[in-house]
This record gives sequence, structure tokens and C-alpha cells, in this order.
Amino acid sequence: AFLEVPGKAPETDLEAAARVGDMIYWMSSHGRNAEGKARPARQRFFATRIITGPAGFELKPEGVPCKTLLPALLADGRLAPFKLAEASTLAPKVEGALDIEGLAAMPDGALLIGFRNPVPRGQALLVPLQNPADVVRGESPRFGEPLLLDLGGLGVRDLTRAGGCYLILAGGADGKDAFR
Repeated sequence: AFLEVPGKAPETDLEAAARVGDMIYWMSSHGRNAEGKARPARQRFFATRIITGPAGFELKPEGVPCKTLLPALLADGRLAPFKLAEASTLAPKVEGALDIEGLAAMPDGALLIGFRNPVPRGQALLVPLQNPADVVRGESPRFGEPLLLDLGGLGVRDLTRAGGCYLILAGGADGKDAFR
């Protein structure tokens, strides 16, 4: 109910999570389903708060789920060269499609979004989300400058910050067995 997922196609396709303090931010793929059909329930970014008590801990939904991350990405002029509007109309494993699979906390509380697809010019695409706490309070997403990484033609399958560095699991945008 919190994610406002319709009963007809209830899959949200959660792909990534990142912790900032006592908040865990969650990201769905923001892509279409395997057959290329539009599934708005796959367009969710939300947060849960870690509540610690005598019996352990629990996760409580925080704020409101964001359903406007994809339109905000499409509207950001800095991302226009990556043709995300066209990418968002394709099945996730098709070359040049849109599929988010990585999310990592940055030292300043921003989040780094990692794309499995597209892989522009053979490089992995990462986009900083500058204001995740504001987004789950209903404000519009703000993005930083996109980053391109040479991962040998692979996209981001997972991403996490460990100490002062990032660990990236790279994989093929097409879902084949190429992993590094």
C-alpha cells in the first residue's frame, strides 16, 4: 500500500538500496518489463527509517514514494546525450534501453545511481541524486553531473561505498554472463 502499487501488475522490481544514517533508500529499475511493456509500478524511489528498540530493529516507511524520478531524469538537459527518453521505451536487456540497478551513498548524503543500461559509447553511466531526503518528502529530484566509467563495455549491476572507495559489480546490459 505504501508504494501505491496497483493489484493488476504488482511488481516493483526493486534493484538497489543504500543506507545514509538511519535511512535506507530503495530504487526500482525504472525500466519496462522483460517483454517491453510499460509498468509504472517499476518507477519507485522511496525510503525506510531504521527504528531500533529493545526487541531489535524494524523498518518504517518514511515520507512518500517518488514516482517522478524517471520524468526528472528525462527532463535534465545534461542527460539528453544519453537518449534516456528513447531508452525508456525499450525492454531492459535491449541495447540502449533504460535499467537502473545500482545505488550507493556518497559522503555528502547524496546518492549515486548506477545504470546497467544504457552503456553510452561502451561506458557505464552514473548519475548523482543530490537531494534524496527532499525527494522522499515530495520535492523534485535534483541531479549532479553525469559520470561515465570505463568498465570494459559493461554496465553497473551493483554499487556500494566501502570506506573511501566504491565497489562496482559490472555486468552486461543484455543480462549475459559477462561479470567483473
